[in-house]
Amino acid sequence: MFDPFRRSEEILSVSPVRLGGSAGRCPSRFRTTLGLGLLVIVGWLTCLGTVSADGLASAMAPNCGLTDNAVHVTPMYDAQRTPDFGTSYVDPVFGCSVRRISDGMTQFGVGVHHQYSLVSPFNADTSRVLLGQATGDQYVVDLDGNIIVTPERLALTDDNQPLWSPVAASRLYYVGGNQLMTYDIDSGERQTIAVFSDYEWVGFSRYGKTDISLDGDHVVIVGTPPGSATPTTIHLYAIGTNSLSPGFTPPAGLEPNYCTVTPGNNVVCMYTDEGAERYQGVELFDGNMTFVRQVISFQGHADVGRDVNGDEIMVIVGGDDTEPAAGCEVNGIEKVRLYDSQKTCLLPLGVNDGESTHVSLRDVSGDPWVVIENTDLSPQSTAALPAPGDWQERWSVYDNEVVLLSLDGSRAWRLAHHRSRWLGEYWYQPRVSISRDGTYVIFDSNFGLAPSPDYTDAYVIRLK
Repeated sequence: MFDPFRRSEEILSVSPVRLGGSAGRCPSRFRTTLGLGLLVIVGWLTCLGTVSADGLASAMAPNCGLTDNAVHVTPMYDAQRTPDFGTSYVDPVFGCSVRRISDGMTQFGVGVHHQYSLVSPFNADTSRVLLGQATGDQYVVDLDGNIIVTPERLALTDDNQPLWSPVAASRLYYVGGNQLMTYDIDSGERQTIAVFSDYEWVGFSRYGKTDISLDGDHVVIVGTPPGSATPTTIHLYAIGTNSLSPGFTPPAGLEPNYCTVTPGNNVVCMYTDEGAERYQGVELFDGNMTFVRQVISFQGHADVGRDVNGDEIMVIVGGDDTEPAAGCEVNGIEKVRLYDSQKTCLLPLGVNDGESTHVSLRDVSGDPWVVIENTDLSPQSTAALPAPGDWQERWSVYDNEVVLLSLDGSRAWRLAHHRSRWLGEYWYQPRVSISRDGTYVIFDSNFGLAPSPDYTDAYVIRLK
């Protein structure tokens, strides 16, 4: 019987072929397996030509995936089972190898997940991954899922908002009370590097939706003064000089959902309210938290980075955009230049009837990629459990997939079906994230199981 979750080393007859090559000669290489009346065709395109002249060389392409725009349903969708912990399987449609790196129910009695698409769970050299239990307790594993730092030794929860340093592979930053601290996962040493005496409590951002700057020296600090029940004031903190910018205090009730630092050490804040007025959509601030301009009038899942030419950009799900880029009129993934709001459609998506799509952008090591994950949450969702009787007919392009995009909009590599089903309130969403060096993607999935509330486990895809 065909089992799509047998170990990849057991079923691969040929290694996945790197996308890219001589233009004009593009034969395909297929492997077919017949089982239970289901014919599964796994194809690796051996050449797709070079990408556009904007500078994205074909050498940046991942070593797996499809670049078509056909509808691909998940095989054995209602009979799927989780792969074994620490093993890999090859996605039976898109050909990428996926490794399971947690087994929360066996290890801890609860599910496991990474934090968020905006927050890199990968350390500076992509050798370690920060994961969290459904209880909030954090721990560190390697890329095979072996525990490197136990929850007891790390002694941090999601309330501490731990963030990897992008320049020091063993260093985590975290907050506690009104202090900023570090933990070295190799030595076990903890240090307090700043005390913000004007505040009773500080965080990196509301809801933990931010990361350390690319230079490893700046982070957003949100402060809660004594007597306040909620954070009120937003700063940019420079770690190397121990300097805190002037504070930005939005009006009560108009606080941003989150703020995060850009590659140029500016700050963008995203609000819940939409419109053309202050404290709506997305606003840009300089390093002194001085308002610069409104970037867009809407909000959505997004990340910030640099374009292939160095411009600071935001890549965002444009379902709420009333003035979308050409090609994304219905819905899609849009690239927005921060200094003038110029928009480019990177990937058109279907009608915005409830999809949950997350975005993660990393632009270092010459690989300016963005990865997204799309989950169908429409009224007759193909991610529901049980799925509608006609789920195969309802399945749309990119439904329930992990997709890698080039920032010039020339390629969309479809990597895997994430197989997470609509169970619970939030954590079933895969919240995909890409490593800083562009070699790995992580996502969470429940594989249609609910052994505990908000159950998921973590999976990684190696791109190179």
